Formats: sequence, C-alpha cells, structure tokens
Amino acid sequence: MRNYFSRPYGIYVIAVWALVLGLQNIARLIYTLAVSSGSPPAQLYTYEWVSVAFSLIFLVATFGLWQRKNWGRWLFLAAVPLFFTVATFGVFFGNLGDISTATRWGLAARYAVSVALPWIYLNLAFVKNAFSPTKEPFTND
Repeated sequence: MRNYFSRPYGIYVIAVWALVLGLQNIARLIYTLAVSSGSPPAQLYTYEWVSVAFSLIFLVATFGLWQRKNWGRWLFLAAVPLFFTVATFGVFFGNLGDISTATRWGLAARYAVSVALPWIYLNLAFVKNAFSPTKEPFTND
C-alpha cells in the first residue's frame, strides 16, 4: 500500500492549493451567475467559460498531484502561470473600484510569487523524482 504522506510533503500542499483554486473558481462562477440578472454581457459569458475551464484544470491537476502523476505536475505547472496572468490582467484592466496603483502592483507581486514558488518547488530534482514512474515511492526512514 502506498503511503501518501511520505516525503516530499510540499506536493500535498500544492495539491490542496490546486483543489482550493478549482473550488474557488466554481464558487466564483456560481456567485457570478447568481448576481447577474437578465441577459449578461458577452464578457460574462467569456468569464463563465474561462472559470469552468480553470476549475476543471485545477481539479484534474489536484488528482494528478495527489497520485504523483507527472501529467498532474505538468498540468499544474501550465495552469498556474496562465491563471495568474489572467488574474493580473484583471488587476490592472478590470473594474476594481478605488484601488490604488500601489495596491494593484502589490497584488501583481503576490501573483508572481504564487507562480514562482510552485514552479521552483515542483522542479527541484528530489520532487521531480517523486513523480517519475520508474522510481519507487519514498519509504519512511
């Protein structure tokens, strides 16, 4: 039986993060559909489809990361920069009300860190080896 909580633990932290991102997009989609009355504008339709796509991608990546499948790692690594690029675009070009320029740059910096940390971690040699199909899973020492 495979011990899912053997090293490296960060994989599971990232898997839970992917799950939260997927569920967050679903919740945001449901909220957006609930508050939009009448015929929504074309941008809302685009938002709905993008939100559904990101939800599915992150939920599938969660499964792959949790199972230590390399496709899950790659899916997450591809989805995160795309997701946060869209979010950063929204910070600078979306209607966020009275948010200062400094606050917008602060959000963009947090998004950049959110992309950099999993990219660095999931590309460390010992973490990549955990996803390799030819390697045995870690044992408890």
